[in-house]
Amino acid sequence: MLEHLVKRITKTIGGTDTAVLSTIGSLGLQTGVFQCEYHDQMVLLLISTTLDILDNLLEGYEVSVTAVSWQLRGQAKVASKKEIQNLRLASHPDSSWNQVVQVTPSRIQLRPGNGWEFEETIDFDSKGAKNE
Repeated sequence: MLEHLVKRITKTIGGTDTAVLSTIGSLGLQTGVFQCEYHDQMVLLLISTTLDILDNLLEGYEVSVTAVSWQLRGQAKVASKKEIQNLRLASHPDSSWNQVVQVTPSRIQLRPGNGWEFEETIDFDSKGAKNE
């Protein structure tokens, strides 16, 4: 991925502590606000194991993660303990009864903060991102 895109995405998404995760599946539309962390071109969310939203994630449909200045679409999976062992969410006080969900982006839309810039869309493929 181009270095300037990595910096822009990291700066915008990396400063976000909570985001809205939306899924669709056999249990219908499921959405919620969750603690999040950006790491290695993925968004990770801390989700309670008692929520139906986890069941929808297992079905493999595309998910949406939204915050004030960005929106991401991509594939989600429950992360293994090994994948998250060095992350902030792994040491969260509530982590014992939660799962960390890892969202790999297929598209990120960055919204301008001042209203003078255009919204920027970055599509991902197997090789990284390309700016549109």
